[in-house]
Amino acid sequence: MSAVQYAELRANICAANGCWATQYHTDAQVTADAGAPWRLLLADDHYSSCASPTDGGHLDAVGVWPQAGNNVIRLIEIKATPETGSNLQQKFDKTGRAVLAALTGACELAAELHTSPPGRLSIPYRFAPNINGRKVPVKLMSGGKVV
Repeated sequence: MSAVQYAELRANICAANGCWATQYHTDAQVTADAGAPWRLLLADDHYSSCASPTDGGHLDAVGVWPQAGNNVIRLIEIKATPETGSNLQQKFDKTGRAVLAALTGACELAAELHTSPPGRLSIPYRFAPNINGRKVPVKLMSGGKVV
């Protein structure tokens, strides 16, 4: 399934190789490791500079598995520290809507916030943005692993 989704995202959002990365993306001095062979649409970079008209305020990346057998679309934000809030909610919703509009089939959404090692959190990180009418819990990630 994801081979089809990968092709649809390239056809309907952007085919430029500069808007795509394999496995890694770095922002705010934090590297998100999606794992191989995940392909990452660099959404914020694409919508801020490549898209016409430009439209900022998107998540940093959208992960898609480029082979058949996986229908998960990973919505990825990269921050120096864990956070929640309306700006993050808007980014997840905006990017999620754009991705869902570009796909013809059903998919499972996963949301991730990649940060520097957060140390010990005083309370568990819980944030579940509403993305196109779906509540999607955000996984807090660091170094490619769930924190």
